[in-house]
Amino acid sequence: MKIQRHPLKGGAARLLATRPASTLRAMARSVVRASADAAYLRAIGALLERSLPFHLVAGDRSRAGWDVPEWALRKATSVTIQAGVGHMLMLEDGAGFLSIVRGSCHRRTIDRGRGDGL
Repeated sequence: MKIQRHPLKGGAARLLATRPASTLRAMARSVVRASADAAYLRAIGALLERSLPFHLVAGDRSRAGWDVPEWALRKATSVTIQAGVGHMLMLEDGAGFLSIVRGSCHRRTIDRGRGDGL
């Protein structure tokens, strides 16, 4: 499988340029380890059962690599794919990410089970 390389923008490029590769690999392993733990998914499930708003945001260059359970996608209040960014969306395009977060905070929460507003 050929890995596509995309030029990083903004803070992501600065972050990667100033950190040793070993630090970046350790950070990535930590995130994968924490989010792969069954307790993490149970905690997410418990939040969703409480009908709390749960917004998923991904960069369009990293979405294909997501390992999000189908039940989490179904129960999410929203799923937004940010254009032109990868895993470091808030660093690559901070203004775009902030716009998505603001929109999510102001969006009316929909109970997907009943289809009516909360």
